[in-house]
Amino acid sequence: MTELRLNVPTDNNKVDRVRAGDILYVTGDITIARDQAHKKLLDTFVPELTGLPIFHCGPIAKKTGDGGWKIVAGGPTTSTRMDWLTPPILERYHNKIIIGKGGLGEVGKKGLATFGAIYSEFTGGASALAVSKIVRVKKRLLEDLGPTELVWIWEVKDFGPLLVTQDHQGNDIKKLVTTQATAKLETIVKTYA
Repeated sequence: MTELRLNVPTDNNKVDRVRAGDILYVTGDITIARDQAHKKLLDTFVPELTGLPIFHCGPIAKKTGDGGWKIVAGGPTTSTRMDWLTPPILERYHNKIIIGKGGLGEVGKKGLATFGAIYSEFTGGASALAVSKIVRVKKRLLEDLGPTELVWIWEVKDFGPLLVTQDHQGNDIKKLVTTQATAKLETIVKTYA
C-alpha cells in the first residue's frame, strides 16, 4: 500500500503506477456528476471537464451572499448506477480517477482497463470530511438537470483519503474480500451444519 498525493489533472500521467490498495489525496479541480449528468455529458461535450477526476455525488448546496455557492453536504453516491456510462465517459473526457462508493461493475471495470483509469472510494457517511476539503465551488454546469443532478466543478485540497479499490490492471479489492468472506462463511456453515 502506497499513499500518493496527486495534483490533478497535472499528475494524471502518474495514475498508471497506482494500484488497488493505494491511498490517494487529490488537489486541484474535480467534476461532481451523477447518472443523469453522465448521460447529458455524452450528448453535450464540456471541454473544461477533460482529465478531471469524477466524484459520484449529489451535493446539497446553498447560495452565499456574494452569489457563490457553499456545499453543505457532499458524500459519495453509489457508483454502480454509473457503471454502463463509465467507458464512454472515460473515452470522451480522458478522466483517470473516479471517486464514489461501492465500486463499479464488470462494464465499468473494463472501462478502467481500456482507458488506464482507477476507481477510488471516499468513505460513505463522511460528508463533513469531504466538504472540509473544498477550497471553493468554481462552477455549476448543465443546470437544467436540477439541483442534485447538475454538474459541479470544485477546487479541492488533499481530497481524501481515497482508497483505490479497482485499478486498470484488473485488481478489485471488493471482489477479493467478498470471495474470501464467502469461502469462510461456507467453511463455518459446513462446520456447524
